[in-house]
Amino acid sequence: MTRAAWSLAALLAVAAAPGAPPAGAATPPEVEIPGTLLDGALVLHPDRSGLTIVALLVRTTDGPDGTPSRDLYLLDPLAPPGSAAAAPELVAPGLPEGTGIVLDARPDGSPAGPPQLLVARVGRAEVLDPSAPGGPAPTLSLPLPRRAERTARGLRLESPAVQAVPGHGTPLCLATEPEAHGRQRLRVLLSCSGQEEPEEVWALLPGAETVTEARFLRLDGTPVLAALTRTKLGPFVEQDLRVFPLAASRSRAGEPPLLAARTGCPMWRSAELASADADGDGKDDLVLLCEKGLIDQELRVEVFRNLAAPGEPPRFERRSRAVNVEGEHDSWRYGADLTGDGIPDLLSLRDGQFLELRAGSGGRRPVDGRPVWSVPAGPPEEPGEEEDEHRVEVRAGSDGGGVRVTRGGPRLLGVADLDGDGAREVVLYRPVRKRQGEETVWRGGAVSVLPLP
Repeated sequence: MTRAAWSLAALLAVAAAPGAPPAGAATPPEVEIPGTLLDGALVLHPDRSGLTIVALLVRTTDGPDGTPSRDLYLLDPLAPPGSAAAAPELVAPGLPEGTGIVLDARPDGSPAGPPQLLVARVGRAEVLDPSAPGGPAPTLSLPLPRRAERTARGLRLESPAVQAVPGHGTPLCLATEPEAHGRQRLRVLLSCSGQEEPEEVWALLPGAETVTEARFLRLDGTPVLAALTRTKLGPFVEQDLRVFPLAASRSRAGEPPLLAARTGCPMWRSAELASADADGDGKDDLVLLCEKGLIDQELRVEVFRNLAAPGEPPRFERRSRAVNVEGEHDSWRYGADLTGDGIPDLLSLRDGQFLELRAGSGGRRPVDGRPVWSVPAGPPEEPGEEEDEHRVEVRAGSDGGGVRVTRGGPRLLGVADLDGDGAREVVLYRPVRKRQGEETVWRGGAVSVLPLP
């Protein structure tokens, strides 16, 4: 498609979208980053109070000995193009494999502090302060159990995966992803700032199940383990949802789940678990978003309402409130109120080309199926172009790598008022490619800012 054809298609798409702003939005200017994006988040600048910028964990191929290097950059996406301030600032070079960004966020998802780094190795996980004098320094450490696995090349040492437990204004905590003990029991090691030794958390599954996805969340301040599980394999198998309290156990028998429910999410597509006040009643609900469809793609949004009274542990509706949104959505953000009605909304990047907002309804459907607006966010991919770049999520300490690779493509890094004018902007990442003859060669990536209508 030519540039002129793309411009015409973009204008027609915007004009057709309900509530769309006037046509004429141009592709936002981009700032190239020097390598593959491993992780990215909006953070507060450690030296400039109140300024929201972008932290980028980048893999490059120009390490000291020619091996790949993992480096942390800070980027001011609103700096004048071509100025020195517009270039990514290298703040922590040569980080270990298995490093990810730990973000302290406010309840609305906006950044609440400078970036920290989670480094997972065999036997230990640490949180590092990248701005410490003399280089990144540990602020929290969690010893990890080791296990040996025999391979064709000998013994391979592994440790369980590790995540940070979110919670603005609370002590920073690290937790290992649940390890199976027998057919039904799960064990989690939990370590928070100020603790000398990690605590054991034991959970009891309703039956013989395998955990396929796990997230640590806070629901009205209460930390929980939310896990998707399966009982069998198959292309049409839908996962079950289990939610457990995240507190030290008195015995190893395991605590039963606070919620045990069937979902409409298949086990072979991307899924995300989150907490948000989806119905506007002042209590955090459990939200599940997942991709569906073998041919006709959809994004499914499920909400399990929290029915607990103030001061009670979370208590959920057994059946979810769900909606399927048509189209292939490369990346999405749920939880921020972008329409001003007090209900969380869904911001998504459809087909890698259009940024769309769907308003939260607070009723039987978590969000409206039809977008409030749809604006072009960049040119379409070339026909037949391969996805050379991968999205890498750093979560784990297993064998020192600690990463999970999913499909590449554009992605939303976050939403914030970057320039202090009262209006929020969205920060986008897009792979940069160049065609050489018949071959598409990946060149790196670029970050751009798009004002929200």
